[in-house]
Amino acid sequence: MEGEWDAYYSRLATFNDPYRQVGKTKYGAPVGVEQLGKISTHIARALSLTVEDSVLDLGCGNGLLTRNIAEKVYEIIGVEKNKDLYDEAVRQTSVDNIFYINCDILEFIEAGKGIKKGYLYEVLQHIPYKELPRLIKNQKSILGKGGKLFIGGIPDEERKWRFYYTKSQREFYYNCLMEGREALGYWYKSDFLMYVCGQLNVGCRILRQPKKLYTSHYRFDCILTF
Repeated sequence: MEGEWDAYYSRLATFNDPYRQVGKTKYGAPVGVEQLGKISTHIARALSLTVEDSVLDLGCGNGLLTRNIAEKVYEIIGVEKNKDLYDEAVRQTSVDNIFYINCDILEFIEAGKGIKKGYLYEVLQHIPYKELPRLIKNQKSILGKGGKLFIGGIPDEERKWRFYYTKSQREFYYNCLMEGREALGYWYKSDFLMYVCGQLNVGCRILRQPKKLYTSHYRFDCILTF
């Protein structure tokens, strides 16, 4: 599945529209500036971001969201594994307080001193369940005691049929499973996240997405405290 996702995002990177490049679409149409603004505001509030903060954006894609968050903080480090999306980020959204790194977020363990806040948005669906502890441990090491990690846009296993809600969509979903793949990636249960965090002595608070977000009917968020 990992190689398939890399190829998938390399294909998306060929689109001219930056929203389509990172899958920010609804029924195939780009969601637009208003929804992006709602997402960045939600992240900023959840992490209590200020203009003095240095922040990590893990799985930053083409920097579409990174650029919005950069306006609210002192500096931001965007980490992206896919080389094509990384190149788009450098080309499209580079500003003085953004630093992009081409690296797998599961391998990324270094960050500048003083970084206490980070986020990943619509990224956890690409992280296998067995790799979740590794991701959390790495971020616990990077952000340190008192650090916070916002995980946004998590596909909710218990609300899956709100996403696949028509007969044809469910047939497509089942066909994908029969082929040994999941069209959207990994679906998570909130109690599983709570359990894993508990095993790692990490605080975990589950958050509902704002109702006006286009994904609020089938995704949820959480914030981890170290």
